[in-house]
Amino acid sequence: MKVLLTESQIRLIILENKKVKPGSPEELVELLALLPVNETAQYISEEVYLDLVNYYENDIEPNSRVITFHPEEECLKPYELEINFKPSGSGTGIGYSDDSYIDVKYLRKESMEYRNNPRMSNTIKKDIFHIVKHECSHFYLSQRGVESCLYHTHPDGMKKYYQDRQEMVLHSREIFERFTEDFPKWQTYDLETIVKRLVHRIKHLQSHTSIFYPFNAGTQKKYLKHIVDTYVKPNLAKDI
Repeated sequence: MKVLLTESQIRLIILENKKVKPGSPEELVELLALLPVNETAQYISEEVYLDLVNYYENDIEPNSRVITFHPEEECLKPYELEINFKPSGSGTGIGYSDDSYIDVKYLRKESMEYRNNPRMSNTIKKDIFHIVKHECSHFYLSQRGVESCLYHTHPDGMKKYYQDRQEMVLHSREIFERFTEDFPKWQTYDLETIVKRLVHRIKHLQSHTSIFYPFNAGTQKKYLKHIVDTYVKPNLAKDI
């Protein structure tokens, strides 16, 4: 059975001003796990490190440049980062940075400090990796449709099917509507009975959809809470 996912609305994650505002930290963690942030940081940090190696080993001055990483996910825009190399007499490290620009200070070979200790910093590559990973995460999360893009193209995307906000809302609505159709006098039941019957329907959602991807107890509880808070409590008879 071929499953076509509906377009996910980024809603609270992606805003027009390109600021990240997740619905919850947990949702953001799940989304970041699908983004190529490690690959991006690895590629760019290696490029910068090689520029510095060329300087210390081959006397080739590092030139400021833009490094571009092209994600395999075609719906994601390439990440471009301007590296501004700045010679320093006191050490090698990271200066100002944002999601499109980084100052990389490098110790001049003519400096007294380098003459006293002629070697490259052994932490600069790791420092660059972590700062690039942070900044490229902002960049990827700012793109419109990033959530839907990953669900459609990432090999593990369908594993997130039941965690998708839109799928949760739509399936929850159907569960509740089917429940009310089968039990037209549901408003006369006590809340415990209603919850038990909803739990049973939620538990068997995979059988109903024939989409057998992870649907653990924690996700099922989110469905139940959404249904109870959105549909059950507001519609219960006032005298119950």
